[in-house]
Amino acid sequence: QTVYDALNQGQQKKLVKDEAVKALFDRYHPEFVVVTQGKQGGVFYDGKETLRYPAFRVEAVDTPAAGDSYTGFFVAGLCRGDLPETAMDHAAAASAIAVSRNG
Repeated sequence: QTVYDALNQGQQKKLVKDEAVKALFDRYHPEFVVVTQGKQGGVFYDGKETLRYPAFRVEAVDTPAAGDSYTGFFVAGLCRGDLPETAMDHAAAASAIAVSRNG
């Protein structure tokens, strides 16, 4: 069973970066956890390996769609058969494009 849940930077403020992903993994026992951290990028954890991805540097104009863009592209990449690293890179690019435009 795969469970997808998006936890954004605001929701994980109480937890330190690595503690957040490990706490979620231990609590829900998913296949993996991805935590987005805004302009700091994010973290992927599958119980064995921690992968970090950088955010693309862009001038942010409108940020509300950043997380949804990231999540949509990440999940689409996995469904397409991409490795997590590739899915994270494409999702970060989509999120950067989303925040650099109005609407």
